[in-house]
Amino acid sequence: MPQCPFCYCPLPLREVVKAKAELVCPDCHRKLTRPRWAEFVSGIVATLVIDGVRHLAEGSGFSTPLRIIGSLACGLAAGALVYLLLVRYQVKDPDASILSSSETWQGEDSSHNK
Repeated sequence: MPQCPFCYCPLPLREVVKAKAELVCPDCHRKLTRPRWAEFVSGIVATLVIDGVRHLAEGSGFSTPLRIIGSLACGLAAGALVYLLLVRYQVKDPDASILSSSETWQGEDSSHNK
Protein backbone atom coordinates (compact mmCIF):
# COMPACT_ATOMS: atom_id res chain seq x y z
CA MET A 1 0.00 0.00 0.00
CA PRO A 2 1.50 3.39 -0.97
CA GLN A 3 2.54 5.63 1.91
CA CYS A 4 3.27 9.31 2.38
CA PRO A 5 7.06 9.76 2.22
CA PHE A 6 6.93 12.44 4.92
CA CYS A 7 4.68 11.02 7.68
CA TYR A 8 4.51 7.37 6.47
CA CYS A 9 0.73 7.17 6.83
CA PRO A 10 -1.00 4.89 4.29
CA LEU A 11 -2.68 6.74 1.43
CA PRO A 12 -6.34 5.96 0.65
CA LEU A 13 -6.64 3.46 -2.18
CA ARG A 14 -9.49 5.41 -3.82
CA GLU A 15 -7.13 8.39 -4.21
CA VAL A 16 -4.18 6.31 -5.43
CA VAL A 17 -6.05 4.70 -8.34
CA LYS A 18 -7.43 8.00 -9.67
CA ALA A 19 -5.97 9.35 -12.88
CA LYS A 20 -4.74 12.53 -11.18
CA ALA A 21 -0.96 12.78 -10.84
CA GLU A 22 -1.21 14.66 -7.53
CA LEU A 23 -2.89 13.99 -4.23
CA VAL A 24 -2.83 15.36 -0.69
CA CYS A 25 -1.82 13.28 2.33
CA PRO A 26 -4.79 12.94 4.71
CA ASP A 27 -2.56 13.29 7.81
CA CYS A 28 0.15 15.87 7.09
CA HIS A 29 -1.70 17.62 4.19
CA ARG A 30 1.38 17.78 1.97
CA LYS A 31 0.95 17.69 -1.80
CA LEU A 32 2.33 14.48 -3.27
CA THR A 33 3.14 13.51 -6.83
CA ARG A 34 3.85 10.11 -8.35
CA PRO A 35 6.65 9.21 -10.76
CA ARG A 36 5.77 8.61 -14.41
CA TRP A 37 7.95 5.52 -14.71
CA ALA A 38 5.58 3.50 -12.48
CA GLU A 39 2.73 4.10 -14.93
CA PHE A 40 5.01 3.19 -17.85
CA VAL A 41 6.23 -0.07 -16.26
CA SER A 42 2.72 -1.14 -15.24
CA GLY A 43 1.54 -0.51 -18.82
CA ILE A 44 4.33 -2.69 -20.20
CA VAL A 45 3.50 -5.47 -17.71
CA ALA A 46 -0.20 -5.28 -18.59
CA THR A 47 0.61 -5.51 -22.30
CA LEU A 48 2.90 -8.50 -21.83
CA VAL A 49 0.37 -10.34 -19.65
CA ILE A 50 -2.44 -9.67 -22.16
CA ASP A 51 -0.30 -11.07 -24.96
CA GLY A 52 0.82 -14.11 -22.93
CA VAL A 53 -2.68 -15.03 -21.77
CA ARG A 54 -4.01 -14.62 -25.32
CA HIS A 55 -1.39 -17.06 -26.65
CA LEU A 56 -2.09 -19.57 -23.88
CA ALA A 57 -5.83 -19.35 -24.53
CA GLU A 58 -5.31 -19.87 -28.28
CA GLY A 59 -3.28 -22.99 -27.59
CA SER A 60 -5.98 -24.33 -25.29
CA GLY A 61 -8.70 -23.86 -27.92
CA PHE A 62 -10.85 -21.20 -26.22
CA SER A 63 -13.26 -19.16 -28.34
CA THR A 64 -12.27 -15.66 -29.50
CA PRO A 65 -14.61 -13.67 -27.19
CA LEU A 66 -13.47 -15.69 -24.19
CA ARG A 67 -9.80 -15.17 -25.13
CA ILE A 68 -10.30 -11.40 -25.41
CA ILE A 69 -12.19 -11.05 -22.14
CA GLY A 70 -9.83 -13.32 -20.22
CA SER A 71 -6.65 -11.73 -21.51
CA LEU A 72 -7.92 -8.19 -20.83
CA ALA A 73 -9.02 -9.08 -17.31
CA CYS A 74 -5.70 -10.73 -16.47
CA GLY A 75 -3.66 -7.94 -18.04
CA LEU A 76 -5.52 -5.16 -16.26
CA ALA A 77 -5.31 -6.97 -12.93
CA ALA A 78 -1.56 -7.56 -13.34
CA GLY A 79 -0.95 -3.95 -14.40
CA ALA A 80 -2.90 -2.60 -11.43
CA LEU A 81 -1.05 -4.88 -9.00
CA VAL A 82 2.36 -3.89 -10.37
CA TYR A 83 1.37 -0.23 -10.21
CA LEU A 84 0.30 -0.48 -6.56
CA LEU A 85 3.53 -2.27 -5.68
CA LEU A 86 5.84 0.11 -7.57
CA VAL A 87 4.33 3.54 -7.03
CA ARG A 88 6.19 5.63 -4.45
CA TYR A 89 4.84 9.10 -3.96
CA GLN A 90 7.16 12.07 -3.55
CA VAL A 91 6.56 15.39 -1.83
CA LYS A 92 5.83 17.92 -4.54
CA ASP A 93 8.43 20.66 -4.87
CA PRO A 94 7.23 24.22 -4.32
CA ASP A 95 6.52 26.21 -7.45
CA ALA A 96 9.87 27.35 -8.86
CA SER A 97 8.38 30.48 -10.37
CA ILE A 98 7.41 31.73 -6.92
CA LEU A 99 10.81 31.01 -5.42
CA SER A 100 12.84 32.51 -8.24
CA SER A 101 10.94 35.78 -8.41
CA SER A 102 13.35 38.56 -7.44
CA GLU A 103 10.47 40.93 -6.72
CA THR A 104 9.13 38.57 -4.07
CA TRP A 105 12.50 38.32 -2.36
CA GLN A 106 13.10 42.07 -2.51
CA GLY A 107 9.64 42.75 -1.10
CA GLU A 108 10.24 40.39 1.81
CA ASP A 109 13.71 41.84 2.52
CA SER A 110 12.47 45.41 2.55
CA SER A 111 9.61 44.57 4.94
CA HIS A 112 11.96 42.74 7.33
CA ASN A 113 14.53 45.57 7.39
CA LYS A 114 12.06 48.18 8.62
